[in-house]
Amino acid sequence: MKRIDTCMHYGTSYLNARQYDDAIHQFSTALQFVPSHARLRALRSRAYMYQARYDEASREAAYVIRDLKNEDADAYFALGVSQYHLGTDLSTAMEQVRRAAILDPEHSDAKKFLQVCVK
Repeated sequence: MKRIDTCMHYGTSYLNARQYDDAIHQFSTALQFVPSHARLRALRSRAYMYQARYDEASREAAYVIRDLKNEDADAYFALGVSQYHLGTDLSTAMEQVRRAAILDPEHSDAKKFLQVCVK
């Protein structure tokens, strides 16, 4: 369990520092031990999204929400932004980002995305 916590800590630090390859590596390492860890998968989906790897981000986020049945704001954010960029149902994409903002009112990236898209 300590290794998983360490990987999550470093992965989150890398994600915040915009070192997405390193973040993905840390999250993926931890997921080898706990493949159904929703938070790790949500964070990895967000890293994929920031790398414009929208297909991977969308699949990962959808897995968190639908299969793991987890209401994670980062998963909803990554799913919505990825769907938006993939050109899928844009109203559904925006609804996913709105859901992220509702789940986490302090989710600054979701708020910024909504402000830009509404204009």
